[in-house]
Amino acid sequence: MPLTPAVVHETVSRLTAPGSPFEITQRNLGNLSCRVFVHAAPTLTDVVSSGRSHAGKDFIVCEQRRWSFDQFFTEADALAASLQHDYGIQPGDRVAIAMRNCPDWLLAFTAAANVGAVVVPINSWGSADELQYTLRDSGAVLLAADLPRVVLAADVVIGDSIPALLSDVEGSHADLPRDIAIHTRAVNDAISSNQHRPYTAAQPGPADPAMLMYTSGSTGLPKGVVYRHIAVGQALMHMMLVGFLAIEFGGPIELRGGAQAEAALLTVPLFHAAGLFSGFLVPCMVGQKVALMRKWDAEKAMGIIADEKITMLSTVPAILKDLLTHPRFGDYDLSSITRVAAAGRQPPLIYPTYCGTSSESSRAQQDTA
Repeated sequence: MPLTPAVVHETVSRLTAPGSPFEITQRNLGNLSCRVFVHAAPTLTDVVSSGRSHAGKDFIVCEQRRWSFDQFFTEADALAASLQHDYGIQPGDRVAIAMRNCPDWLLAFTAAANVGAVVVPINSWGSADELQYTLRDSGAVLLAADLPRVVLAADVVIGDSIPALLSDVEGSHADLPRDIAIHTRAVNDAISSNQHRPYTAAQPGPADPAMLMYTSGSTGLPKGVVYRHIAVGQALMHMMLVGFLAIEFGGPIELRGGAQAEAALLTVPLFHAAGLFSGFLVPCMVGQKVALMRKWDAEKAMGIIADEKITMLSTVPAILKDLLTHPRFGDYDLSSITRVAAAGRQPPLIYPTYCGTSSESSRAQQDTA
């Protein structure tokens, strides 16, 4: 059967009909009447908590370490207890995250969501002025960051007395200047000091704010956009519907190249909605393994794909081109890859390094990541 607009609309109607997995109904949200997925997770907390059901399966792989779902949530719970008891984080408080893609980013996000904080993922490619502006504009009461971002935010951390949790992905607490260090605590210390400490899990409503995400500021100062809890589940359900449509039209995709399960390589930043949703929230819900890289490096990426039997790659065209044109492209077994998605745009010669662009970028001179 040829794929026509009529066939697409008929398939969508069937998948979203009453009684179907993607059933859609009309619902009042505030003063608006909206079409919503009936079976979508109502809150971000529900989305994240769904990952607990995957228990001992591999979840996060980063360099030489790996976390099962059980281990990840054990550490996230300890960090949540620290946020609640050590820092007094209450539901609705803003907790900002500014660091490279790394496990600590995901742990901080999950811990903050579990205690009901509004998570503020900060564009970590930005300058010191942009970082400090976003912290103040968002009303953040706590910053989780790596060493370069803590240093860039020093005026706010010190001047506004905003405590910081430090990821060791770019340097340890001992590497901080003393005036910043006294306001900062290592994420690892917060986790180890709160193992098995109970905390009160948040119970947000669907209309409550879940995240405050900022625009790039290309037409002025960055602008905060409120992401409500219901929007998270609805967006994820839409992504899954698109995936089901692909299967309907193209048929199921069989694992190959030695892959035993779906696994993704995250090549875009977590502070961006694309990276956060496709690189963390979807895998958390469906039990997929995710491999993280501190910086984009085509040859290292090929090694990870071969070793971890990566099946999915979602990225920007510049990274895809960098991978396909690498002189050693033919030296690695990349046969496990079954799906590649590319969208967006990167300027020539400026490749993402997750929290800083290449040396050609003037901002990299301000942000030494």
